[in-house]
Amino acid sequence: MFTERLILRRWQEDDADALFKYASDPEVGPRAGWSPHRDVEESREIIRTLFGGETMWAIVLKGSDEPIGCIGYLPKGVSNIGVGDNEVEIGYWIARPFWNQGICTEALTWMIDYCFREKGFSALWSDFFVDNPASGRVMEKCGFMDTGIETFCPNLYGGTDRKVRVMKRLPQPRFGFNTIGLFTTDNTRMVAFYRDVFGFTTDWNGREPNVEMCLGGMRLIMYPRVAFEDMISQKLSYPSERNGTMELSFDVPTFADVDREYDNAVSLGATPVFPPTTEPWGQRTCYVADPEGNLIEISSFKKG
Repeated sequence: MFTERLILRRWQEDDADALFKYASDPEVGPRAGWSPHRDVEESREIIRTLFGGETMWAIVLKGSDEPIGCIGYLPKGVSNIGVGDNEVEIGYWIARPFWNQGICTEALTWMIDYCFREKGFSALWSDFFVDNPASGRVMEKCGFMDTGIETFCPNLYGGTDRKVRVMKRLPQPRFGFNTIGLFTTDNTRMVAFYRDVFGFTTDWNGREPNVEMCLGGMRLIMYPRVAFEDMISQKLSYPSERNGTMELSFDVPTFADVDREYDNAVSLGATPVFPPTTEPWGQRTCYVADPEGNLIEISSFKKG
């Protein structure tokens, strides 16, 4: 298995000398939760017993056959943090001469893809000693989220005295959200509304049927209903006025911003539908409608 700079391969007993060279470093093992290796024979035994299975890989730089680290996963029953069915805990380490070169991030990115695509695991877990935040930063770069759990892991070297922080990674969704599309009867009026009321921008020339408007990371497409029906050779029926079939949802920083943006939208021509209200679940929300009746929610969960 390969990445841009690395080969991920199975451990071999004749890797013992290279493993000892790096694993005897007192700055390496304790950071990952294992004690420094005392001699080559201990390294050889660890290859036989811990690294020799189907869930551990040696990290090797291309152009070399010397392992400079290790990455692998631990399933339920072996994991230090009690993962569930079809979940695993990922662990890794890299030799000190290769720190701060992005190698752990590259290896972990490969491991995540392997675990989800090849093995079909439903969730990945990992942890790091809170006094070793660099390992946590690698996890964050690779999409692991902080669970808020800090605990002791007595199975780890130093794990009775040093807390670990637990991280979790879920699969990426099959699809990424692309855009919201609105089928319109009057593009000119709709473009003016979303431009003047909410600040969307567009380079629409006023003639093309398709309109693309953007605001930050949001993308809004408008397409005339007649043109769409011509394209698909079908006649469709549409609601009118406040149509109640869809909504656009805009987040704002605080409750006060909800109230401010509601007043601003109404003053600029939006149809008031539901005034700012704090709901029992802690969200302050309001609704207005655009010229073709599509509902627009403006909301926040933060008081201030």
